[in-house]
Amino acid sequence: HLSSELVLTLLKDGSYRKHVEQLRSRLSRATAETASRLKAMDITPWIDQPAGMFLWCRLPDGIDAADTARHALAEHVVLAPGNAF
Repeated sequence: HLSSELVLTLLKDGSYRKHVEQLRSRLSRATAETASRLKAMDITPWIDQPAGMFLWCRLPDGIDAADTARHALAEHVVLAPGNAF
């Protein structure tokens, strides 16, 4: 009962909406910065103004996505090659 009252309060007073808007704004800025840094490495995002948590990109010709993902993981960066989807 307490958790349902808490959820109701968060939804009614607008704090949840404000929190989600702040998250969307931070995600948008981070995605734009990441896209810019990738473009500088000749990795081309498919969409210039991406939305959401994922950034789909094309690698330069001759670059293997699975190898790139393994090397990135060694640097604590998680990439998912397209064949994973």
